[in-house]
Amino acid sequence: MLGLLLTAALAAAPVPLRLPDSPQDISAPLGHLGNVVEAVPPGGLNAADKPVMPVIDGCAPQAVYLMRMVGGTARAIEQLQQWLDATPGFEAKLFKRRGTLAEVVKQLSDSRLEPKRACVSPALKNGYQLELDWPVPHFCPNPVATGGDFWFFAKAHAAAVVSVQPGDPDACKLRLSTVLFDSRGQARVRLHADWGGVAAVSLIGDGCQVVDFVLQPETQRFVPSLKLCKR
Repeated sequence: MLGLLLTAALAAAPVPLRLPDSPQDISAPLGHLGNVVEAVPPGGLNAADKPVMPVIDGCAPQAVYLMRMVGGTARAIEQLQQWLDATPGFEAKLFKRRGTLAEVVKQLSDSRLEPKRACVSPALKNGYQLELDWPVPHFCPNPVATGGDFWFFAKAHAAAVVSVQPGDPDACKLRLSTVLFDSRGQARVRLHADWGGVAAVSLIGDGCQVVDFVLQPETQRFVPSLKLCKR
């Protein structure tokens, strides 16, 4: 009887994903992020672009355009989908539901920035990288903010979050991180952009699998690696 139960358990266990022996990579640049952080123009800021201005001692004023950040990340999602299309069979194993990334983009396009922040600030890896698997459970008012976390909502559901942090070691070279969620609230894409360094992106699949894409400077291509996430 025990042997039958063990056999059934093994049969029900998901088969771990494997990348192909020579996986495709993604050519830089990643997304459209070149105009996300800019010097404040002489004529002032256009409020329609949803900019924020981090206040950092010793740094000239900079505008961070949150709408451009999420819009530029949508281009990175397009690159990720192209990578999935070039890796036959992988998408169906990574996501249980078809069209997961298309759903993320749809929710993002329907979202808007709201004056809210996490009541308890999300943990940050390496001082700026969001690693959320789900939206935070509680939000507080955030009518005027110059940094931290900013949330986009599609109706009542969190669609994306952008974190704005000082750089390191140069505090004036900002670091941004964003997480995009599907309609059920699960994180599906994380993108980290260091204006004093490089960008990186991750695909978060079902079964606690994550595909990280890290830039190889010598080739200017983002190379994938597969790991088990921690939940």
